[in-house]
Amino acid sequence: MAPEDIDKHRQQGNLALEVAILDPTPVPMGDNCASPIPLTPDQAVLVSLSDKQAEVRASCESTGPDVVFSLHLDEAQDVLIQADAEDMLAIAALQSECGNVQTERGCRKGGPLQTRLQNVGPGDYFVIVDSPTAQSISVEISTFPPTPTTPVTGNDNCLTAKEITGSGGMFTGDTRTLLSDYTAPCGGDARSRDAVFKLVLTERKHVVAVLDSGFDGVLHRMRDARTTPDVCTNIVSEACNDEMSGGMGAELDEVLSPGTYYYVVDGFGTINEGYYQFDVAITAP
Repeated sequence: MAPEDIDKHRQQGNLALEVAILDPTPVPMGDNCASPIPLTPDQAVLVSLSDKQAEVRASCESTGPDVVFSLHLDEAQDVLIQADAEDMLAIAALQSECGNVQTERGCRKGGPLQTRLQNVGPGDYFVIVDSPTAQSISVEISTFPPTPTTPVTGNDNCLTAKEITGSGGMFTGDTRTLLSDYTAPCGGDARSRDAVFKLVLTERKHVVAVLDSGFDGVLHRMRDARTTPDVCTNIVSEACNDEMSGGMGAELDEVLSPGTYYYVVDGFGTINEGYYQFDVAITAP
């Protein structure tokens, strides 16, 4: 429409609308699950966030734009994820199905971020990375021989707790398959789904228990000598921690006297649950 015609319509109180149908703008690499950026171990990739949108869901995501990377493992490996968002907060999640938080092996925050996921099985994965404020982000993946771990299921309460023996060990599990049985005295009155581990000490020991969780985790410890079905009933936890590694894990470092103890892997409030790693080291005091 010519400029004089537009002026004429304005004078008459009319509106002029001109619509052009153009070819679609190409989707930037890494903007969604259909166009992930391949990652090669030990090769950093710098990606702009300015042309990305917030399209892919992760359990600890921010409001910022996200970038999707793909990763293939031929065999089980420990996976170290490093993300630097101009020294600002970075968030990274490892998923086997892009955008499905139920398939996450972990979701972490940090500024910069460095997190190691133990014993990730062979297959194809997606690394979802975002930052609420940065304009670009650098991502690097490294792989290592897998750390020996013990997968645990069914440790829903003190009666079915997984027993920790010897000098300790590293355990993995998923609280989404369990119920909410115990309330932590810290962590926002934590009542998320929980998992339980049992430790029997016959002599005084130094026990370091570390929870590394893909959710906002809480770790608390009870003491109860009962072996009857009412074990852990009406027992208040003696120790509780909900803050480690940027709020995504917890740690209890204590010297304990002989007795029967129960460690509860829990989540902050009522909505934090998922895959976890629980590392226990038992040494002389």
